[in-house]
Amino acid sequence: MMGLTFGVGLAATLLMVIGHADSAKIVCVFPTASKSHVLGVQALLKELAHRGHEVTMVSAFPLKKPPNNYRDVYVPIEDAFSSIMTDFMQGGSRNMLELFPKIISAAQVSSNVTINAPEVLRLARDEQFDLAIVGYFMNGFVIGVGQLFRCPTVMYFSAGASGLTNVVGNPAEVAAVPHMMLGHKNPMTFFDRVANTLINGVEKIMLQYVRYTELPYYESNFPAEKGYLNYDEAMRNVSLVLLNTHFTQTVPRPYLANMVEVGGIQINVKPEPLPGDLQQFLDGAGHDGAIFISFGSNLRSSNMRQDKLEAILSMIRGLKQRVIWKWDQDEMPNRPSNVFIGKWLPQDSILAHPNLKLFITHGGLGSTTEAMYHGVPIVGIPMFGDQEGNIKQIVKEEWGLSVSFDELTEEILTGAVKEVLRNARYRENVERRAVLFKDRPKGALETAVYWVEYVIRHHGAPHLHYQGADLNLLQLALLDVYAFIGAILFAVYKLVVFLEAYRILCIYPSSGRSHVIVGQALMKGLAERGHDVTMVSPFKLSKPVPNYREIVVQKEDLGQMSREFLQKSSGNSISGMFKLFQSQFRTAEMALEDPQFQALKTEHFDLVIVGFFVADFVLGLGPHFNAPTVLMYSAGMTKMTADLVGNPRSLSTVPHIMVGGPGTMSFLGRVKNFLFGCVENVMTAMSVYAQQSYYDRHFPADRYPPFEAVRRNVSLVLLNTHFSQAYARPYLPNMVEVGGLQIKAKPDPLPEDIREWLDGADEHGVVYFCLGSNLKSADLPQHKLDAILKTFGQLKQRVLWKWESDSIPNAPSNVLSKSWLPQDDVLAHRNVKLFISHGGLGGLAEAKYHGVPVLGIPIFAEQFQNVQAVEEEGIGMRLDYEELNEQTFSRAVNIMVREHRFAERAKAISNLYRDRPQSAMDLACFWVEYIARHKGAPHLHYPGADMNFLQLESLDVIAFLLAIVYGVAKVLGLIVRFVFRKVFKTSRKTKVQ
Repeated sequence: MMGLTFGVGLAATLLMVIGHADSAKIVCVFPTASKSHVLGVQALLKELAHRGHEVTMVSAFPLKKPPNNYRDVYVPIEDAFSSIMTDFMQGGSRNMLELFPKIISAAQVSSNVTINAPEVLRLARDEQFDLAIVGYFMNGFVIGVGQLFRCPTVMYFSAGASGLTNVVGNPAEVAAVPHMMLGHKNPMTFFDRVANTLINGVEKIMLQYVRYTELPYYESNFPAEKGYLNYDEAMRNVSLVLLNTHFTQTVPRPYLANMVEVGGIQINVKPEPLPGDLQQFLDGAGHDGAIFISFGSNLRSSNMRQDKLEAILSMIRGLKQRVIWKWDQDEMPNRPSNVFIGKWLPQDSILAHPNLKLFITHGGLGSTTEAMYHGVPIVGIPMFGDQEGNIKQIVKEEWGLSVSFDELTEEILTGAVKEVLRNARYRENVERRAVLFKDRPKGALETAVYWVEYVIRHHGAPHLHYQGADLNLLQLALLDVYAFIGAILFAVYKLVVFLEAYRILCIYPSSGRSHVIVGQALMKGLAERGHDVTMVSPFKLSKPVPNYREIVVQKEDLGQMSREFLQKSSGNSISGMFKLFQSQFRTAEMALEDPQFQALKTEHFDLVIVGFFVADFVLGLGPHFNAPTVLMYSAGMTKMTADLVGNPRSLSTVPHIMVGGPGTMSFLGRVKNFLFGCVENVMTAMSVYAQQSYYDRHFPADRYPPFEAVRRNVSLVLLNTHFSQAYARPYLPNMVEVGGLQIKAKPDPLPEDIREWLDGADEHGVVYFCLGSNLKSADLPQHKLDAILKTFGQLKQRVLWKWESDSIPNAPSNVLSKSWLPQDDVLAHRNVKLFISHGGLGGLAEAKYHGVPVLGIPIFAEQFQNVQAVEEEGIGMRLDYEELNEQTFSRAVNIMVREHRFAERAKAISNLYRDRPQSAMDLACFWVEYIARHKGAPHLHYPGADMNFLQLESLDVIAFLLAIVYGVAKVLGLIVRFVFRKVFKTSRKTKVQ
C-alpha cells in the first residue's frame, strides 16, 4: 500500500514538473461590472490553470475557490451601469441610440480605472507574461495592455462577431449575414438587406464614435513617444478573437482562422453540484417541475416597475410549479409560497436539473445558450441590445415564446408560460437544437484552450494575419478596382461610340492518380471507422481494406497531353487547360457508363462523395441516389468549388492561383487579380456550359433537377489545403480545409530495394525527383534530360527518380529509378535532403509535413503559385521550366543541398503545418459523418449561395439608396429653384413700383 501511495505521489510530482516545464504565464484583464460577461473567460482561465499554465485574472469578480496556478487581482469597479439598468426595469427608454453614449462612457471609465490600478501597473513592471487576454465590451482601447505586458494579445467577447469583424479583418458579409439587431432572418428579402445595410452603416458610424471617444484614453495610457503602436495598429495586431457563439445559433457565416467560435464555453459538461437547499427544492418539485426566472447579472428584479412585478407574482401564484427566482435582495415582498429566491444562483447547474421545465429570461446570449444546451424551453422578456434578436430566433425555431416588457400583464405572461409548459413541441424542438449545438469536433473549452496555446506556441501566430485587415473599405470591396475598370470600359465605350456507418459511395473519375490518392485515403479512413464504402476510380489500392469495395473503371490516357506539356510548354495555355478539361469530362463519362458502375445504380447509399476535377456534372449522382453530396477536391478553393456553397472569393485580399505574388497586393496587383478572377468566371461558365450536354445525357430533365440546382445543392466541400500553405482567407462552415489528408501519421514500410538505397546514403543524403502522376519524366525533351543527368552525375548525393519507362538511358551510378514510388513514405525517410518537384499541391504538402526542402519546376495551372509560395516561405527555390539547362539546374540543386537555411526553415514550416486541433483525417471523417447524420445538414446552407452578383455585392441596395438620395436632392433642387424664382420675381416688381 505504501508503495502504491509513493508511486501515485511520484507520478503526480512528475506531471507537475512536466506541466510547469510546458506552462506559460497568462494575464487576463476584464474590466466590466457585468459578472455574466466574465464567466466564460473565467472558465477558460480555470482550464488553462488545470493544464499547468500560470494564470492571473484582473477583474472585479474574484473566484470563491480559485484552483492551483490561478491568481485573482481584484480591482473594484463602480457599477456605472446600475442606473441605466434600473431605468430599463422601470420601463424607461430603451432607445439604443440614446443610451449608447451612456453605456460607452460607463465602460470606458471602468476600463480606465482598471488598467491604471496600482496592482495592474505593478504586474506590468515586475512580471513577464507570454500572453494577454483582453475581455471586450465597448472598451477597445484596453487592447493596448498586450503591449503593456509585452506579449501577444487575445480578445474575448461574450457575444457574436458584430462590431468586431474589423479587428482581424473578418468579412462582415452584409449581403448575406443579418445584423444581430435585425434578428436572424435567413434568407433576407431585398428590403431586409436594405435594412441590414443601413443598420451596419449606423453601426460603423457608432464604432467611429467609439473610436473617437476611446482615442484620448488610449493615447494617455499608451503614448506613441514611449514606443506603443497607434490605436488602429494595436487593433490590427490582435492575434486571436474568441467569440462566445456557435453557428447553430445564428446564420452561418465565414470566419478567418483566428476568429474562433467557442459558444457555450462557460457550460460545464458535468454540472457542478447545487447547494443543498436548492437541490432539495428542485428534487421535490415532482411531476409538475420547476420554473427558473432570471434577468441576468445586470438587470435587478427588485428594481422592476411595480405593476410588472405584480403581474409576474400573480402569474406565479396560479401555477402548480415551483419557481426559482434570481432576486437581488434578502427578502421579496409578498413572496408566494412556491418561490425560492437567491442573490446569485448557479444558473448552468439549475438549467441542467431534470425537473426544470421552463426558463423565463431577458434573452442574454449566455442564458439562451445554456438553455439550448440543456434542452430547456424559454419565455423571453427582452430588454435591450441583442436580446430581442436572440429571442426572435428562438421563437422562429419554436422552442420558446416572446413577451414584450412594455405589454407584459398577468394574462399575457400566464398564457405564454402555460402554452410552453403544456405544448411538448417546445421541449422537443429545443432538444433537437441541443443535439446540433453539441455536435462538434471538439468542445468549446477544448477549442478555446487549443487556440490560446497555439498563439503562445507560435509567438502571436503572425501567419494568421489576414491582409484584408489592412485594407480600407474601398479596397476591401474592390470599389477602387470597379471604378478603375469602369473608367476603362467608359473610355472604350466612348471610343466605340466615336468609331461605333453509413453506406458511402465515392466516385473519383480522374486520370491523375495523385488526385485519386486523396479520395482513397479518405475512403480508407471511413472504412476503418466502420462505414461501408464503395470507391469508383481508375486506380486500385495495392492492399485490400475491410469494408472497402473497389470498382475500377477506365480512364483517358494523358500520355499525349504529358508530351505536349513537356515538349511544347503548353501546360499553362488556355487551350492546354481546355484540353485537360475535355479529357476529364470523357474520363467522368467513361466511369458513369462503365457496366460495373451501372450495376450500382439500383443500390442505396446514405452519402455520395464526388472527387472533383472540373467534371461537376457527376454531382447528378446525389439526386439519383437521393443522398446528400460531399465534394472532395485535391487542391485549394477555386471559382468552381466556391460557387457550390457560395463561399466568398475575396479577390481584393487573396491572390488568384494563376497570379501568385505576395500576400499583400498593390492596387495594380488587385487589378490583375480582379481581371484573372473575371477570366476564371468566363472559364467556369464555359466549363459549366460544356458539361450541360453530359449532364442532360446522364441525368435527363424528366427525372432529375436542373444542372445548376444540383451544383448549388452540395452539402460539404473538402479542400486538400491548409491555411499555413497559402493565404489566410475566410471559409464557410461547410467548406473545410483538410490539407495533407493523404499523409500517414506513421509511414508504411518502404519496398526493400528502395529502403536499402535510402538507408545506404551517407551524410550527403538523397535527392528525390518526381514530376507527379500526370507528367512523365520520360517525355522530357532530350536537351533538358541531358542537363538533369549531367547535374545528378556530379552530385555527392544519391538520387531517387520516378521514371515511367524501364530505365533511364545513360543514367549515372548514383541514380535509382522506379516507375512508381510511395512518395509520402519516401519523403518521410530521414536521409531525403531535397525534393525536386513540379509543384503539385499534394507533393508540396507532403514535403512540408516531413520538413523536406523543395526545388520547384512548375509546368501548368496552380503549380506556379504553389512554388512561388514555397519560395516566399524560404523552404525552396523556383526554376522555370523554360530556363532549365545544365547551368541553371546545377546551380539551383547545389544551392539547395549546400545551404542549411532551407532545411532549417522546412523544419519550422513542418511544425506549423502539423499544429492543428485534430488531424486532417479526423476532421474530414467528422464532417462527412456530420453531413450523413444531419441528412445533408441544410442548416449549413449559406444564403449568399442563392444570390446573384448584384445582390451579393449589395449593388442593388447601393443603387436603391443612391436613387433615393438622387430623388431627394432633385426635389430639394426644384423647391429651391421655385422659391428663388418667386423671390426674384417679387424683388423685380418692387423695383418697378
